Amino acid sequence: MGSSVVSVALGIVGAGLWVARPDHAHVAVVEFPGAHHASEPALRHLSEIRYGMRIWEVDTETVARAVERHPWVASANAEVVWPDTVRVHVAEKQPLATVLTTNGLRYVDEAGVAFLRADAAEADLPVLTGVSDDLVQQHPELPGLVIRASLDLIDDLDTRGLVDRARLSGVHFSSTRGFTVTVGQARLVFGLDDHERQTDRLASLVREGVVSFDRPLHVDLVPETVAIVRDRVHLGDG
Repeated sequence: MGSSVVSVALGIVGAGLWVARPDHAHVAVVEFPGAHHASEPALRHLSEIRYGMRIWEVDTETVARAVERHPWVASANAEVVWPDTVRVHVAEKQPLATVLTTNGLRYVDEAGVAFLRADAAEADLPVLTGVSDDLVQQHPELPGLVIRASLDLIDDLDTRGLVDRARLSGVHFSSTRGFTVTVGQARLVFGLDDHERQTDRLASLVREGVVSFDRPLHVDLVPETVAIVRDRVHLGDG
């Protein structure tokens, strides 16, 4: 019992010394919980936190904003944990797809922004194509609109139980034909807009057994009154 009381007393005294002499408290531990893709060395470099610096010199707001400069980081929040730890909580971006650009394959986040070169060997995500330099020249904001529209279409097909996003291979954009979704052996053609109506029609075709994604089909959902379902082999693109 006596030794326990002594240990507690020493702990209280030690804590009191840290409070009384904060200039004696130095950074010994830097943690980045939530970071997976962003490496700890890269985050530490951005944060400019040095081991041995005085703990009270750490500006948590500045550290958080600096860490957010990493392309994988969506947001960060830093805190000082006395007596010697700086903890930076990291929320990383979640790639929903990849987009093929003139600079190679890049990850696309929830906002539809291409943010980092993708590793083709690891990226098991839908590929968005057709976002060409011509689109940028026509209107600087057009590629972003196309990417967001593609993501919305993927999300709608997934949430309605029509196409699991894990099974969807990609979406190709054409300024004249619209969006072509590749899933299984089927290709689904959506127009430039009015996707809700076209998705409703696809749901009906799937429910009636007319469309199966295990068959090499070309499904044109653009016409206002009918859907055109053809065998892709007969179209010469099988």
